[in-house]
Amino acid sequence: MDYYHTNGLYTAAQEADGAVPVSQTTLSDAQYDIAKDQLNKMDENEFKH
Repeated sequence: MDYYHTNGLYTAAQEADGAVPVSQTTLSDAQYDIAKDQLNKMDENEFKH
């Protein structure tokens, strides 16, 4: 999660002309905090406690 918060993850969205540009989008502080909290609630099998 730290990497995506700092550097971003690759995202793509099709434009009206059909082009699909790829860019890196960083997580906002709020998105990062939510994701980190959700991951901390999971066990090694990805089940929530």
